[in-house]
Amino acid sequence: MELRHLRYFVAVAEELSFTRAAKRLHVSQPPLSRQIRNLEEEIQAALFVREKRGVTLTEAGQFLLIEARQILAQSERAVQLARTTRRDEVGHLAIAYTAALFDPLLWRTLRQFRQRFPLVELEIREMSAYQQTQALGEKQIDLGYVAIRFPELEQDLVFECVRRASAWVALPPGHPLAKRRRLTFRALAQEAFILPRWAATSTFQKWFSAQCEAAGFTPRIAQKGDNAYSVLGLVSAGVGVAIMPEMARQLMSQEVEFRPLPASVPKFEFNIVWRRENTSPVLQTFLGMLREQVRNDTKRSRT
Repeated sequence: MELRHLRYFVAVAEELSFTRAAKRLHVSQPPLSRQIRNLEEEIQAALFVREKRGVTLTEAGQFLLIEARQILAQSERAVQLARTTRRDEVGHLAIAYTAALFDPLLWRTLRQFRQRFPLVELEIREMSAYQQTQALGEKQIDLGYVAIRFPELEQDLVFECVRRASAWVALPPGHPLAKRRRLTFRALAQEAFILPRWAATSTFQKWFSAQCEAAGFTPRIAQKGDNAYSVLGLVSAGVGVAIMPEMARQLMSQEVEFRPLPASVPKFEFNIVWRRENTSPVLQTFLGMLREQVRNDTKRSRT
């Protein structure tokens, strides 16, 4: 039995007419009739009841129609997979992110990538920056998204900054400092701070401590949050204030007051990181789409 026999059979079964099926298949009717006869002889069962006004399916024909459609669909999928493999549109891509960071850029790119390459299996995991570097080394993930660079790992890992974000202060609703349009670190000297839990072992801690020291005070840490939502939740509850990248304003704008810090304050860095040896075409395609998103965002911010 060949696939063309099944295609001929399905066409006749759906049209319930050899004449219409022949037109649909762009073949003449006599060869089509012979192919169906050959198929019936091969399976040793009549598939159609032939009448002057057309044909109807026998019980065997009804059963074969269900199976034939599945077989043809599967064969078509196999062909598509074979074709798209050459265009690097199938495969697996494991991406990790840090929950303490919030950047719509990553999620927009993931959504666009999934729409363009639905046959690529995407695996998205939440990990700390340190866990991501470990997972990259063990080949558990293909790409990480962190705010920290590890210079000692750059022999094996590539770190690429894709975004720099201005620093803003998150304040509880009704906080006295919310009356100001812009704040400085000096104005925060008497405040208790909420820090992300990962900050203790990151460049963020050094950055934050340096800004406070330059402003003439040692920060008082009230509590730590596991991610951006928990940090802002603690701020909203009045536990303290927090320093966040500007994109965090999209998370809890109704529950938290945000005020910008001076442009002279160093910006947050968002980095992607991957293994130098990873030459996966799927990864390279995703990196290209992410960079394109960065360029588009940059153009929009300038207009």
